[in-house]
Amino acid sequence: MSTYDEKIYKNIWHLIGSIIGFILIAGFVLFQAIANPHIYLNMSYSFMQMDKLCLAELTTKRGIKKNTIKNLRKVHGDLSAKDLEMQLNMEYGHLYSQYFWIKYKKKELKEAEDYIQKALQYKKLSFQLSPVDWIRSGIIHYKIG
Repeated sequence: MSTYDEKIYKNIWHLIGSIIGFILIAGFVLFQAIANPHIYLNMSYSFMQMDKLCLAELTTKRGIKKNTIKNLRKVHGDLSAKDLEMQLNMEYGHLYSQYFWIKYKKKELKEAEDYIQKALQYKKLSFQLSPVDWIRSGIIHYKIG
């Protein structure tokens, strides 16, 4: 291979690397800008379906961090203060239940138990308890003993 060909390949790889870098930076900026915690829950679920637990955990943590009254007001501006509080509790319930499942799949059972308890607590506050939550709680209590 001539040096001319090597330069072309090198330039192509630099271009591809730059494009990938730009995409990653743009994705990170978008990731930071999303205010709706439920979007993070959906992203986390998608990553779990692909068995990408580290990405699922990252997006779930971000969803928990973004779950604030201020951010929920941006998404659900027409809700009353009481309804925003209910939405906050509901989102925490779903996010912590998801986090439980991530920790359970990673075999981090003590942390999983803590997160399902938090999920149950928030879901009770928002009247969103479901049979799945009780099943998850039973699974972890069975595993831990």
